[in-house]
Amino acid sequence: MWNLLVIDDEKERTEQIADWFGPIGFDVTRAHSGPEGLQQARKRRPDAILLDIKMEPMDGHEVLLRLKRDPLTASIPVIILSFTADEMDGLTELTKSGLHEGADYVVGKKWGLPALEEVVRRVLAPLERSPLIRIGTHELRLGSNCTQLWVDGVKKELTPQEARVMAYLNKHRGEVCPIDSILDTLCKPGTGDESLVYKTVRRIRLKIEPRIASPIFILSVKGSGYRLADGT
Repeated sequence: MWNLLVIDDEKERTEQIADWFGPIGFDVTRAHSGPEGLQQARKRRPDAILLDIKMEPMDGHEVLLRLKRDPLTASIPVIILSFTADEMDGLTELTKSGLHEGADYVVGKKWGLPALEEVVRRVLAPLERSPLIRIGTHELRLGSNCTQLWVDGVKKELTPQEARVMAYLNKHRGEVCPIDSILDTLCKPGTGDESLVYKTVRRIRLKIEPRIASPIFILSVKGSGYRLADGT
C-alpha cells in the first residue's frame, strides 16, 4: 500500500482526494496547514506528498523548501497542486519556481482526480519497480544499478564502488557471496586485497543499517563472506 500525504487548507479538497485514492490502494493522510504537513511528513515519511501552494500563514513554497532541507523528508517526491497552474501564464511561472525549489510535478487543481492519479502513479513508478527488502519494521529499497537506495523512506547515495558491491549482493540475494568474488567486482583479479571489500561493505553499512553494530541488511557469514538479507 502506498502512503500519500495531502497538505491543503481546503478540507473539502483533501476529502475528495482521500475518497478517490483510498479505494485504489493508497493510505491517505491529510494535513490542513503547512506546519501540520511538515510534522506529518517527518512522522509518516510518505511515499509522495501532494502540496497546495496558496496556504496561510505558511504557503506551499515555504513548506517545499523546508521539506527539501530536512534529511528525513528531502527524498520524498512532491507534487504541487495549484489553481494558478490552470492558467498558462501561471503554469509557466509556477513550474519554474516549483521545480527549481525541488518539486517533481505541478498539477492544476481543475485537471480532475483521474489526471492527478496518473501523475501520482508516474511519480511513484520508479519506486514501484525497485526491489524491496523488509526486515521487521525497517525497509530497504534498491534503486536502478544500486546507486541510490531508500532506507525507511530516506534516500541514500552510493559511490560507484559501493554500488558495484551492492548490485552484486543483490544479484545473489539470499546467497553467501565469497570475499574473493566480491573483490572481483571492484578490481581486476590479483590487483586488490580483501581489505578493500571489508572497507567498502563497512561504508555501505554506515549508510543503510539502522544499527551498525547489529546489521540486518548486509549479514556477515563467518569464514565465508557476506549475504544480503532476503526479507519480505
